[in-house]
Amino acid sequence: MDMSAVMAVLERLVLERLPDGRFVRRGTLPAWCRRLGRPALRAPIPVVIGELFPCLDPFMEAAEVVWRGEAGARVSSGFWTDTDTDGAELHLEALAVRVDGAEVLVVAHDERLFREQQRLLQRARELRLAHDALLREMEHKDVLLHTIVHELAAPLHTILGMLSLLDEAPRHASGVQAIDSALAAAREQKQVIGEVLEAFSAEHAPPAVALADAPDLRLVLDRVVRERQAVAAERNIRLELAPGAPLHHVVAEHDRLVRVLSNLVDNALCRSPTGGTVRLTVRREGAWAYVVIDDQGPPVPLERLSRLFGTLALRRDAAVAYGGLGLFFCRIAVERWGGGIGYEPSEHGGARFWVRLQGKDGDHDDRS
Repeated sequence: MDMSAVMAVLERLVLERLPDGRFVRRGTLPAWCRRLGRPALRAPIPVVIGELFPCLDPFMEAAEVVWRGEAGARVSSGFWTDTDTDGAELHLEALAVRVDGAEVLVVAHDERLFREQQRLLQRARELRLAHDALLREMEHKDVLLHTIVHELAAPLHTILGMLSLLDEAPRHASGVQAIDSALAAAREQKQVIGEVLEAFSAEHAPPAVALADAPDLRLVLDRVVRERQAVAAERNIRLELAPGAPLHHVVAEHDRLVRVLSNLVDNALCRSPTGGTVRLTVRREGAWAYVVIDDQGPPVPLERLSRLFGTLALRRDAAVAYGGLGLFFCRIAVERWGGGIGYEPSEHGGARFWVRLQGKDGDHDDRS
C-alpha cells in the first residue's frame, strides 16, 4: 500500500526539512493544495516555507525545538486561514514532528476539526460569561447581606447616643435637640434599606439627575459638617471645612450626595485619633469639582487597596473601619453621576479620600 496516497486522501501534505532549512514535498499532493494555485507545491523541489505558507514563519521557532528534541515529540501551529484561487477559505493546521531522524512538517486541511474547535471555544466563552455573571450575582448578594447589617448599625448608634444624653441631661432645650437628632437618625435608618436595594437595581442605569436642580456642593458640605460636629466633639476631633471654598453646582442627587460625603466624613472620624483633625477641601479643575477629605488616622493597608471600593466586608477594627453607606455604594452612586471616587495616602500622614463630580454646565469659577 502506498502510504503517501493515504496521506493525500486524508488531506495531509507531508514536507521534509532539508539541512539547508528548505522543505521538499514527500508523497502525493492533496487536492486542496492544487486549489491554492502555488506552483512550488506541485513540483517536489526544495522551497522556503515562507513562500508556501507565510503564516508559518513565526511557527518555525517552536518547530525547531521539536526537531532538535527526542523522536516522537510534536507541536501544533493551531489553525490558520488561507484562501484558494476562487476566494474560498481553507482552514489549515501544521504539525511539526521528528520521525526516524527526519524533520517532518505535516500540513492538514480538516474543516470538521476546525468547526469542532470553534464550537468548543464558543462554548468556553459562554461558560466564562455565565461564570462571571454568577460571581457578580453572588457578590451582590453577599454585599447586600452584610451592608444591611452594617447600615442599620450606624444610625442606631446615633439613636442610642442621643437617648443616652437625654437620660443624663436635664429636660431643657438641649433635650429637644437630642430628640430631633434621634428621630432624624431613625428616619435615616428606614431610608437606607430602600437605598441599598435601589443601588443594586440602578447600578448600571444612568441617573435621572436634573441639571436645574443640581445641588450646591458648598451648601451640602456645610450641612455634612454641621451634622457631624457633635460626633467629632464627643471624640475630641476637630472637624473643619477649609475656608473660602467656592460655590459649585454639581451633577448629583442632593440627598444621596449628602449620604456619600457623610459616609466619608464618618470614616475619617472613626479612623482619626483623639485630638486629631479631619479637614474637608473643595477645589475646581476645569469642568470638575473635587472634594478632598483628609484625616490623621492610619493609611489604608496596601493589601486592602485593590478591594477598597469593591465588595464590602465588615471590619471590626475601629482603626480601619469603613462605615456609613459603605465605600462600595459610594462608588456606585458617584459613578452613576459620571464622577469618580478614590483614595491616596495624605502627604501629611493619614488617609485621603476624594470625590470628583461634574460641574453644572455654565457654572464656572473665576479662581479655577
